[in-house]
Amino acid sequence: MQKQLFGKFIAGVCKGISSRQITNRTTGEISNICELGIASFRQDSFGDMQEIVEMVQLSKALIASGAPAKLANLKGQHIMVPVWYSAYSSKNGAAMNTYLANDWEAQMQTFKPELQKAV
Repeated sequence: MQKQLFGKFIAGVCKGISSRQITNRTTGEISNICELGIASFRQDSFGDMQEIVEMVQLSKALIASGAPAKLANLKGQHIMVPVWYSAYSSKNGAAMNTYLANDWEAQMQTFKPELQKAV
């Protein structure tokens, strides 16, 4: 039986996990941000292929549950993961964060891309 997929997904090559620290400007609190990089490719106006990496942020609950280690094992594989978006306003205008869904393990898929025959 095939999985039923609901919501929004991002598909591409898993680039791995990156971590960084940010400081809240008003409270001074330091937070650790953990992100999953997913690469896709598009053709630029010169005919060359350009890699675009979408950064998907992990929630504190996912970090605490050990998701970064599981996702790091998927590096180099073609994956499709469920995400959700959070919009906010900043000094530079409107912005949006992409978050990995908490049920990512139940809905995530790995796949092998099929090559098309040259014509």
